[in-house]
Amino acid sequence: MKYQIVTPQTCLRPFIQYCWTLETNRMNSGVLELITTADNSSGIMSQCAQLKGEGLYNGKGKALPGCFLYGQQTGPGRYFVQAHISMAGVVFQPQGIHKLFRFPAFKATNKIIAFKEFCSESYKFKLNKQLPALDRLTLLETFLISKIPDNPSEDQYFTGVLKQIQIQPELFSVSELTDLLGISTRQLERKFNQTIGVSPGYYLRVMRFKKAMELIKSGEFNKFSDIAYSLYYTDQSHFIKEVRYFSGLNPKKLMGFKSKYLNKLGLPISMAKLADFKITDNFMC
Repeated sequence: MKYQIVTPQTCLRPFIQYCWTLETNRMNSGVLELITTADNSSGIMSQCAQLKGEGLYNGKGKALPGCFLYGQQTGPGRYFVQAHISMAGVVFQPQGIHKLFRFPAFKATNKIIAFKEFCSESYKFKLNKQLPALDRLTLLETFLISKIPDNPSEDQYFTGVLKQIQIQPELFSVSELTDLLGISTRQLERKFNQTIGVSPGYYLRVMRFKKAMELIKSGEFNKFSDIAYSLYYTDQSHFIKEVRYFSGLNPKKLMGFKSKYLNKLGLPISMAKLADFKITDNFMC
């Protein structure tokens, strides 16, 4: 597998964390199972397979669209890669979907939305051609530049608070956020659901879990209790429960896991392995 991170164009950086491409070229007929974790990310993905019936499938064996937008995923997920595939995508900033597409972010939470639902027919046609991954990425960026709002600097203070949460999520609570932003708890709930797609309490839990995942994979800590203490979890039991809730795996398994195929991807991929697989319905476009 060949995976690379691509820096987005300057004008897109307030809306996109990074762009990426992934090319697989496995000669055997095995199917690769990907287990993902909740990680407060959303984005757009474009895929092209060599043959009909190949490509990316969900946990129920249904083919995913050729190009799609995905919102916040609130729990672990399972996906399958069938044979050779070329993928390209963008990962949004926390408010990216809301700012670029001007609809409530919660409407995309736990959903995959086909490209034709949110773009013109001309872009849909171009993105479904068998173009190299970097060329499809260029088309995606061109499309997203056309969606940049007239006032992209709106609500900079809230954006700044979100950046602080990304660095040290363990230092924040819902009550502290209401004080920082000078709004009521109900207003805070509405703001997070509209612009990010989940409640503030849930967002904080996932951000703390993400930091825990990074610490687990870093190998800097010998004991889970030390990680739990550093991130202000109530105790080790609480820490293990949260990790299992958001990843579907316990910390010990995560700490010992090294992916044979996707070791450079990091979050949100937690595992990759060969698996049995059955196609149930092909609706890839």
